[in-house]
Amino acid sequence: MSAGLRTLRRMSPLSIATIAVIAAAAQPAQAFRLFDAYDGNPDPAEFPVLPTEQRTNTNETAATFSLLLAAGVVTTEGFENFPTSQAIDGLSIPISGVGTTLSYKNSDGTSATGGASTKVQKADGNGLTNSGTFPTEGDRGISINSTKRFEVLLDEAIAAFSFWGTDLGDRGNTLTIELYRDTTLLATQPIDYLGENSGDSSVFFFGSIAEDPTEYFNRVVFNNSKKTGNSDAIGLDQFTIAMPSQVVGLGDLGADPTAVPTPALLPGLLGFGLRIWKRRRAAVA
Repeated sequence: MSAGLRTLRRMSPLSIATIAVIAAAAQPAQAFRLFDAYDGNPDPAEFPVLPTEQRTNTNETAATFSLLLAAGVVTTEGFENFPTSQAIDGLSIPISGVGTTLSYKNSDGTSATGGASTKVQKADGNGLTNSGTFPTEGDRGISINSTKRFEVLLDEAIAAFSFWGTDLGDRGNTLTIELYRDTTLLATQPIDYLGENSGDSSVFFFGSIAEDPTEYFNRVVFNNSKKTGNSDAIGLDQFTIAMPSQVVGLGDLGADPTAVPTPALLPGLLGFGLRIWKRRRAAVA
């Protein structure tokens, strides 16, 4: 590992709940906080789109991530207001007040154009945008192919980023997220659920939060691997970003104080964390 390069630290739900309460007083741990979860689809033939009520792990993890962001200030982009003619490459959107541009390039660096998969997609009658990919909310989303390079470029450094994804791993592919400050690589995190499920029509959630100013980033690179002879696509939706001032413990929130978990919420948060921890312990056993 090169100097300054950090691997994101995966947090258990119990530790996340505790951090949410003491974040303002805690000393930086010099590692990004990582939130990731996966829900496999037990029967893609019956459920081409994994029902929301079956997304237990991802829903709980996404809710915990949201507790650490300023309510009423942080926004999420789900592509609902874009036509299907909108190309992914060059798409410019403000998220949480930060200018955000999507970059989608071919292997030779040229803009990825042509075909529905290089544009915002609308779900069909079965709820799918491609074979196995689908919006996690609403009826629009985007997908990225393992033969192309996808990046999220930000006009200023941010402290938190998350997204939802679908159909990862059905052809043996994995996804690696890289966080940069300009051209400096700050952290890298592989997302690999191949040991849990084949991935077809599955759902996953990824989020990361910086713990000090040296970790603020303005560029996110998605490396969608290809482990078989065929290329593969994964669906992406619900991009959320937050500036340092919009993250609990990193500055003045300037938002609804309910964004900060109070002592009255602590028993419920701890209970939530313990339930997940016990369930995962049981699954391992």
